[in-house]
Amino acid sequence: MNTQSTFYRSIPFFEQTFPEIPADSVDVPNLRTREMQPSYGIKHVIQNVKDQTGYDVPYQKAWYSLKMAREIVYGTWESSVQKLPKYLEAIQKYNLGTIVEWKHKGFQQSTGKYVMGCVFWAFKPCIDGFQFCRNIISVDGTHLYTKYKYKLLIAAAMDGYQQVLPLAFAIVDEETYPSWK
Repeated sequence: MNTQSTFYRSIPFFEQTFPEIPADSVDVPNLRTREMQPSYGIKHVIQNVKDQTGYDVPYQKAWYSLKMAREIVYGTWESSVQKLPKYLEAIQKYNLGTIVEWKHKGFQQSTGKYVMGCVFWAFKPCIDGFQFCRNIISVDGTHLYTKYKYKLLIAAAMDGYQQVLPLAFAIVDEETYPSWK
């Protein structure tokens, strides 16, 4: 299967705004064969185009091409959020005792779907292991860089062997006390 030529034909932006680079000659499609390595960045796209065609691709166009390639391989934020309920349901089914709680902001009449506020989950083995942990719980978070500005929070504790045990996870729209209630 030749993914090299089919990828850029599916992105007309590249051809319209940068016509001097033939769409078939850009190397981003090989990201599929590399399984979209996180280390493969914009500078690699720019260098691959330079090596293959001799042209310098503007940063914005390389960023856009890489973004589109990642969306083709992994999907969008919206498609990932749509899969989250089934994923967490499967975890609950096969990890009996796992707790999952959803808090929705409201129901959107136009789409017939709930708007996600936050989701919390704790795996049963982590819940059971909590009794062997020290009395200090650390909460850390990281920003999920999407247009929706959600954060992933993790509560963790240390056991008697100095090992970190993740206790609970949450995806929230802001890092506040009510998010962890």
